[in-house]
Amino acid sequence: MEHTDFLEQIRVHSEAMRAAALKAGPAAQVPTCPEWTVHKLVAHQARAQAWAADNLTAGIVDVRPEFPPAPQDWAELHAWWLAEQERLIGLLADKGRTAPAWAFGMSLPEPGAMWARRMAHEVAIHRLDAEHALHEVAGGVDPARELRFEPRFAADGIEEALVMALLFRKHEERTEQGTILFHAADAGLAMVLTLIPGQRAEVGPVQGSGIDTDTVVAGTADAIYRRLWNRPNTAVVTGNSELLDQLGTP
Repeated sequence: MEHTDFLEQIRVHSEAMRAAALKAGPAAQVPTCPEWTVHKLVAHQARAQAWAADNLTAGIVDVRPEFPPAPQDWAELHAWWLAEQERLIGLLADKGRTAPAWAFGMSLPEPGAMWARRMAHEVAIHRLDAEHALHEVAGGVDPARELRFEPRFAADGIEEALVMALLFRKHEERTEQGTILFHAADAGLAMVLTLIPGQRAEVGPVQGSGIDTDTVVAGTADAIYRRLWNRPNTAVVTGNSELLDQLGTP
């Protein structure tokens, strides 16, 4: 996907999330994040986008910025979120793919591209949370059945989720061993994750045919994307499901 594609995804999913959150109301519970209300979900998303924007503004690659506070008033929170969303998109557009920024401890040639991708998937997943909260309150469209992420975007989200899951788990602490195949035919995706205790995990495309793995996660790209983020999904897991459960997401 192109840099501009991710900027469009940030806008589309932010606006959809905001609409669902306003309809559900701040006190509504979020079934996909049991300890959160919609107010807390929105505050989290707004702070994430403001944090990313602060990061790009600072342009310092070796310092992790602090999360900014969010307004407590519901109306003020939404106004602040919209302003920070536009600031983030503007910075990503103006500074481009190579914008210097802290990148979760990674040394990247294109930190700006990483942030565009990260923020697109961050808000897509939380848009899904807001849609689930709205369905719980008002019924209507069931996001587990009727809302679908486009295969190309969902496939990119699978790759991004795996990178982030591996990044947030120090390889020295890893005890799992085995291989997991992720197969989404609708997106032409077939990736293998190899886990070795105490070593850096490896993830990449399937090479050749007849690969033998410990776990297989199959379904549409949308279903596997949701499975990796522990949202309701229709992905089919065969083999050692515990290996997938232990992977975790940030």
